[in-house]
Amino acid sequence: ELMKLYPLVEIELIADTALNLSDQLQKGFLDLILQTDLLRLETVRSLELASHPMAWIVASQSIYNRDYASLAELAQERIITYSKNSHPHQDVLSLMQANGVAAPR
Repeated sequence: ELMKLYPLVEIELIADTALNLSDQLQKGFLDLILQTDLLRLETVRSLELASHPMAWIVASQSIYNRDYASLAELAQERIITYSKNSHPHQDVLSLMQANGVAAPR
């Protein structure tokens, strides 16, 4: 529908880290970016569009689809998050540390 309304608009989807997307936006290579981290730059206008809760997601048939006694036990598994030092990654680290998990795997 967007293509019908705006046939001259070119849409290109790029998945990258917030740092790289921000850099490309500032250099003029991208016009609009959607990312997890708020940008605080004079030349960029940032708006919060949505907020999503953290969740433990695993395939229903996986051996990891089970109850964990604690966050410390969960931290023994490989946890895939957003890129290192991103806001969601820091949220996971903070959650673990607040519950006594000093250095999650």
